[in-house]
Amino acid sequence: MRNEKYDILSSLNTEAVKTARNIIVNTVLGTDNAVHFQHLNHFKSRKADKDFEPKGKDKVDLLTLILHSADLSNPTRPLEYSKKWTMRVLDEFFMQGDKERELGLPISNLC
Repeated sequence: MRNEKYDILSSLNTEAVKTARNIIVNTVLGTDNAVHFQHLNHFKSRKADKDFEPKGKDKVDLLTLILHSADLSNPTRPLEYSKKWTMRVLDEFFMQGDKERELGLPISNLC
């Protein structure tokens, strides 16, 4: 979100940065297929509840589901696009594995 070239949060105050970071981290972590059914069941339960608030307290859950759906949709795209994005994801995974090795951390699955 921040590096020498870009700072997408630069116009936000401290509290807004915390909120944005929380949303971004939670939605990205929600793309992990290991928690797919946990998130899906939680969302179904919340949606069925009388106090479901998609613009309020349930907003991050809804954003998580939307991002995860977009993440899963890659194979439905035309093959040339799907292959390109698959290679980008694999490159990202391998870079993560290299960084984990460099830091002496256990290397995550698929990395």
